[in-house]
Amino acid sequence: MRRDPQMRSAWSRFLMSLMMRMPDHLDTLETGLAEEWARRMPELETAYSKNKGPSDPPTFTDYMEARPPSEMRSWMVAVLPTLVDHDLIGGLLNNMHWFIRRIQGNAEFLTSDRPIITWYEFVAPDSYIILPIGPKAAFCAVNNLETQCRIETCDPEQWVVGLNKSIAGAAKKFVFAQDDSMRDFIVDHFGTRQRTTLFEYLLRFRQKKNEEAGLTSIP
Repeated sequence: MRRDPQMRSAWSRFLMSLMMRMPDHLDTLETGLAEEWARRMPELETAYSKNKGPSDPPTFTDYMEARPPSEMRSWMVAVLPTLVDHDLIGGLLNNMHWFIRRIQGNAEFLTSDRPIITWYEFVAPDSYIILPIGPKAAFCAVNNLETQCRIETCDPEQWVVGLNKSIAGAAKKFVFAQDDSMRDFIVDHFGTRQRTTLFEYLLRFRQKKNEEAGLTSIP
């Protein structure tokens, strides 16, 4: 695929948006923020006490409890564009090797509201990202030629069936196909292979780092 920097960055942002933009992802982000704020409460209380106005609640905890839940959700939605432009993740995606695998025969790709197949270890030598971009084509990103070779030499019919099981299995509400010919397949596999989201992965990574640093866990 072309290595135009602007085009690659735009596509990487699109991939990250698919990994981050679902409603349940915001629930995970809210959990992570709540944990981080609870861990840093002494610092936040100190900063609040120095900067609060005469009509503000007496403590930062009081201030936060007075905020409507919709305000936190609106703030997280506003933060999402910044997360989608995450420099580190975007750089990792940009530096992967990209290619398109096209297939012949009767097999066709499904897509869904969870269409990306990856395990988020973007720096791992055998990592991969697969995203169907049409009934007969899938975008692939890898870190080495061995992984690309495995993808390109896998039996097309078996490969598509395996990917379709993952795509339908990860779906929350929607699966999309060319027609109704795969209805039974979709019904059989819908929601049966829920995958870890990027936010869940990052939250677990942050929790592990905090534990390694000896920081207090939040119950």
